[in-house]
Amino acid sequence: MAMIDSVLVRVGSVTLPMIYQFCLFATVGRQGFTLEVLFPFRFLHPPLFIPWESVERCRRVKNFLWDDVAVHVQGFHRRLELGGAAGTAIHAAWKQSREAAQLHVG
Repeated sequence: MAMIDSVLVRVGSVTLPMIYQFCLFATVGRQGFTLEVLFPFRFLHPPLFIPWESVERCRRVKNFLWDDVAVHVQGFHRRLELGGAAGTAIHAAWKQSREAAQLHVG
């Protein structure tokens, strides 16, 4: 299975100390993923790049009627929850990066 080069997906919401509802974009690539705030809200919010090596675990979680993906980042005490295409793309790319890392070790 080929690693995703880069895909830009709109995030429905991410729950951090605050909820970013319909104003985040995620770019998923070989080295990790980037979260970026929609233009009008971008002031003092630079893009956040998270490399795959910093992701401790990435798992599907059930929230009421829909599924999200919970991303646990090293050194960060909260989890990022991403839904829709963003969560699906991040989960798939993270699994591929873990499989590739295990092939290089073994």
